[in-house]
Amino acid sequence: MKQKILILGGEGFIGNHLYASLNSAQFSVERSTRTIAGAKLSGDIDKALLDKCSKPDLIFHVAGGASVTESVKNPSEDFHKTLPHINALLNKMKTDWNRSKLIFVSSAAVYGSNASESTVVSTTRSPISPYGLHKKMAEDMICFYADMYGLPIKIIRPFSIFGPGLKKQLFWDALQKAQRGEFSYSGSGKQLRDWMYIEDLVSFLHTLALQNWENTPRVFNAGTGKATKVSDAIELILSLANYQQKPSFSQTENNGDPHDLVASESDLHQYFVTPKFSLEQGLTKYISWFNRVAK
Repeated sequence: MKQKILILGGEGFIGNHLYASLNSAQFSVERSTRTIAGAKLSGDIDKALLDKCSKPDLIFHVAGGASVTESVKNPSEDFHKTLPHINALLNKMKTDWNRSKLIFVSSAAVYGSNASESTVVSTTRSPISPYGLHKKMAEDMICFYADMYGLPIKIIRPFSIFGPGLKKQLFWDALQKAQRGEFSYSGSGKQLRDWMYIEDLVSFLHTLALQNWENTPRVFNAGTGKATKVSDAIELILSLANYQQKPSFSQTENNGDPHDLVASESDLHQYFVTPKFSLEQGLTKYISWFNRVAK
């Protein structure tokens, strides 16, 4: 019998890719959406929407705020994109779905000021943005309910995820600027990041859905363990997109962003986080998609 999967946040960047992967495999998948016409589960993730869902075997929560920059500008909006969803879901699980498993996709932004070029899961969380704070609060709520009510949960902390469908953040902005003949960026370019292609994250989530959870940790980092300077990443995507210009940097830092945010390899490969795409391979796919949608 197929596992019944519910994806909350199913129309977002990660949700769309996850839905496509799971819907083509050995699962029966429902997803919540906000704008897809005719969707069975459309609207905010609240008690009314959850009551419409058939009881799932596994829930992926990939909804919520998705931008550090936007959370700094409007922390109240970021809060309402994240915490009410979690509250509604946990209470539904407590009362009706206490045997359903939950995979919550959080963010490496929870590490904040303690992030480094080798960040382990046990690193103390110290967020420096409203986005990171709200992800930390969501994690704490989930763990509290899991301990008090015996709910089976896993928490995933992705690092810098990119790929087709992502119309925000560094690589989208770099290609849009290049189209306009602009090659100047904020920051120093010296910050280190851990970029993971979306198909690798989805593959990890897919694998986790099939695993026996008894002997695996509650919390995982999801990254490649490979550190790349922001300046080098921008130079690479410009070169792959056939631009000859070199990027320049304003030297002004963005509020809420840690200097270095890279997963430790020691955490990753112990528990089946095995990326297949290099940064160059992923960027090549991303550029191909960008060229189709940005015309």
